[in-house]
Amino acid sequence: MPNGTDDIRELEQLDINYFLHPTSSIQQQQGAGPAFIFKEGECIYLEDGKGREYIMFPINIVAINPL
Repeated sequence: MPNGTDDIRELEQLDINYFLHPTSSIQQQQGAGPAFIFKEGECIYLEDGKGREYIMFPINIVAINPL
């Protein structure tokens, strides 16, 4: 698991080179790179390469199918 700034930069570059994201254009991805890369997580808590913390919220809990 990456733990240093260089490791995160390497992952960002790999993301730019090899992954297509359906929510952004190729030009945007090539120019700005990924918005974030998660480096670790536990249960619902995630941490990105810049040390920011997120809570993963499963969308199927709030999705309601009105019949």
